[in-house]
Amino acid sequence: MAWNRVDIARNHIFVFGNYGPPGGSTSEPITRQSTKLVRQRVNKGKGRKKSKEKVKVETDPRKLELLNWVHSLEQAMIDALVLDRVDFVKLLIENGVNIYNFLTIPRLEELYNTRLGPPNTLHYLVRDVKKGNLPPDYHISLIDIGLVIEYLMGGAYRCAYTRKSFRTLYNNLFG
Repeated sequence: MAWNRVDIARNHIFVFGNYGPPGGSTSEPITRQSTKLVRQRVNKGKGRKKSKEKVKVETDPRKLELLNWVHSLEQAMIDALVLDRVDFVKLLIENGVNIYNFLTIPRLEELYNTRLGPPNTLHYLVRDVKKGNLPPDYHISLIDIGLVIEYLMGGAYRCAYTRKSFRTLYNNLFG
């Protein structure tokens, strides 16, 4: 990606298509669920309410290789988005990055708050919407993004990020 040569990446890196890394032939598709550790609840005794969480660590080398592959694709997608490399984003989507699983709330906020890439006016728009000076290290949230979208649309659109259901969910998850 440093050379900005999508043709080389297509012909020499992604020669296996969206089936995963060489030797990592598993029957599972590459999904966000396959990258998480499995948590199980174990009840001790009959009728007890308390339960203990047990973390099952993956030891299958094929699945570990697949997890590393997924992590590498996701990191490449972050770099492509931050550096505004549209051809690389298309190539990564063609080769197994599921955009719906990739764009989580924390990852969206990470992308909005990045200091890399081309300069943008988002910080100034958030400052205008919030009607005050923001500290230099201000963390832009998705709720702020929703306010900016509504501001730019002139109040003609209600963004999903500013709805009460999303704000409640957001505050429960991220406090």
